[in-house]
Amino acid sequence: MNAADLEKVYETLLSVPGMNDPVKVDLKIPRKTVLLLTEVLRKGMSPEIQNKGFGMADSLSENTKNELNAIIEESLEKAGLMELSGRLRGLG
Repeated sequence: MNAADLEKVYETLLSVPGMNDPVKVDLKIPRKTVLLLTEVLRKGMSPEIQNKGFGMADSLSENTKNELNAIIEESLEKAGLMELSGRLRGLG
């Protein structure tokens, strides 16, 4: 499946009725997993990945990107990892 087809699939999935309904997710995961998960989310939304035609990253609206960034920030804050995450990003 090429990138254009994959993007159409993701756009279709994201437009299914009910996809905007809020869902409560209660996670109890280790801090290392929070740190890794937030980094994966950030990298997945990065321009470098989007320019490669990854598919889902290309189809994210600005609103969705803002929501994901809020989830990243909230997760790091709750885990007490804001400063560590910032310093690690500074190294890269």
